[in-house]
This record gives sequence, C-alpha cells and structure tokens, in this order.
Amino acid sequence: MVGAKISSYCLSTEGFPKIMHATLQKLGVKDHPEYEGREYEKHGTERCEVTVYIGKSEEFLDITEAWNVTATGFRFVDTYQVVARKALRHLCQIYEEPIARTPMKFFPPLEKNRWVWRARMEALQGWDAQEDSPTMVHLATYLIALDEQYDRQASELRKCLRRAEEAKIFSRMLEVQLAEVNANVAAIESRETAMAEALKEAEDRHTQQLEDAYLVTRAKRRTLDTERQEPLVLEVIPIHPPERRRTCAAVPPAPPPSEVSEVESLVPLTQPPPREETDP
Repeated sequence: MVGAKISSYCLSTEGFPKIMHATLQKLGVKDHPEYEGREYEKHGTERCEVTVYIGKSEEFLDITEAWNVTATGFRFVDTYQVVARKALRHLCQIYEEPIARTPMKFFPPLEKNRWVWRARMEALQGWDAQEDSPTMVHLATYLIALDEQYDRQASELRKCLRRAEEAKIFSRMLEVQLAEVNANVAAIESRETAMAEALKEAEDRHTQQLEDAYLVTRAKRRTLDTERQEPLVLEVIPIHPPERRRTCAAVPPAPPPSEVSEVESLVPLTQPPPREETDP
C-alpha cells in the first residue's frame, strides 16, 4: 500500500542525524544529507521506509560517487534515526582512513571483522593499550556495548515483526475460512428450510388426502349401515317374530282326529277285511 512521502534534512534533529551531519562536514561533504520517507501499511501494521542520500566529498577525491542507505521502521520520526545510524556505519567504513583521525574512529563500522576495526579494539584494552585517555576508553567501550545491545534488540524486534506478520496472515486465512464456513452454513440452513417447507407441504397434502378418504369412507359406511337396518321381505314366505318361531319349533302340531284311522288301527293287518253282507 503506497502512502504519503516525507522529505527533510533533519539538520537540527538530536541523535544520529546531528552526529552524521557534523561528521560529513569534517570529511568535506558540503551537501546536506536528505531524508526521504514513505509511510504505508503492511499486514495491518504501520510501516515507514526512509532513504538518506549522501553527497560526495570535495576533500577526498578518491570517493567520487554519492551513495544512499535505506532502513525500515514504523514512523518517520523513529525511522530517520535508524537510517542515520546505518549511514554512519557505512560512513565509518567508506572513509576508514580519514575517520581514524577523529573520535568517530570508535563508532562501529558496517563490518566488524575488518582488521582495522580489530586493531582499534585491541588498542582499547590490554597492557599494550595505545589509547591514553581513560575517558575515551570508557566512552568507546560504553558506545560499543550500546551498539551490540541495539543489534540484539533490533534482531529480536525483526523476529517479533515476522511472527506478527505471520500471525496476521494466519488470522486473515482463518477469517477467509470462517467466511467460507458461514457461507456453507447459510447454504445448509437454506436447504434445510426448503426441505422443511417441502415436508410441511407433503404433510399437509397427506393430511388432506386422509381427510378426504375418511369422508368418503364414512359416507359409504353410513350407506351400508342404512341398508343393513331395513329387513328383507320375501313374497309368500311370512316372517314370524322370533318368539313365535321358537314356540312352533318346540311343539309340533298334532294331526286332527279321524274315525277311520281309529277303526283301522284296531284291525290287525294280517286278517283280511270283512265282507259286506248283501240281501237276497
């Protein structure tokens, strides 16, 4: 994300910018150091990138090119101190021989494994110390200890920033996943609502069908009940009440009396019937 640009010389600013301006004047650099910054936002964190431009020296003609140094921080008011310190370390290495004649010779250069710097450190300690001023020795030792502490804190800060950026990226990834999950949940809820509505419609339709079937069945049942209550009357065959039918079945009717049957019953079946007498 591109932010606003800031430009300043920082000539009266205390700290590393003021030290660098004074050192450049001793080295014959007439142009003022110019600081250009750009504030922006990265992974939700405010950042600032500052570049300082250093001109060429008119006294030491072997260094004929201008150069610049860039550093990154959080705000411009803090970052130009960082870039000024970094530029001083480059300055002490670029002007290694002229710096040796000034108190800046004990300012840590960019590369601390160079033999010139090791020789200067050896001159501050041991029995053969070449520096006679105790004040200079203690101040140089204090400055080097502060510089080492700054490097450790800067390294730890970079680690924290890297972890913070990774955590921010991971948080955004989780936010994207959460949005996808919410979208899936919304889609599932929508389908569930549609299924519930379809089920309700099917249930209402089934209930209506049951009611219609019940009404039709009840009408048929009433019709059958009505037909069963009407007795069937057959022609020629009288229908007697139940009590009368039971009485008739229990006592069979006796045959009517007959004189012929009584006379005939007294006559044995083995004798011939009597002859009727006729008058002469």
